[in-house]
Amino acid sequence: PFVENSFKHGVSNETDNVWVTIDLKVKQEFLSFKIENSKSYDEVKDITGFTKGIGLKNVKRRLELIYPGAYKLEIRDDEYAYSVDLRLQLNKSVVYGQN
Repeated sequence: PFVENSFKHGVSNETDNVWVTIDLKVKQEFLSFKIENSKSYDEVKDITGFTKGIGLKNVKRRLELIYPGAYKLEIRDDEYAYSVDLRLQLNKSVVYGQN
C-alpha cells in the first residue's frame, strides 16, 4: 500500500520534478522499509473516488494483528515530501525494542 500510495497520491498528477525513493533492507531479524515521494506543488483533488486515510488505517491494523509490539511505523507529511519508515522484527517472539 505504501508503494501504491507513493505513485497514486504522490507523483501521478505531476510530470516534472517528481521522484520516489525506496530502500528495503533485511539485517539479522529486522526488516527496514523506507519510501519517500515528492508531493504536488498544487493541491489537486483526488478524482479516483478513493477516500484518503482508509488504506493507512488498514495497514496499521494489519501490522498490529500480525506483528503486535514488533514493529515501528513513522510517517512524515512535509510540505514537499511524504515519507514512511517501517521497521519489522521478523522473529515475533521478541518484542520490538527490547532485548
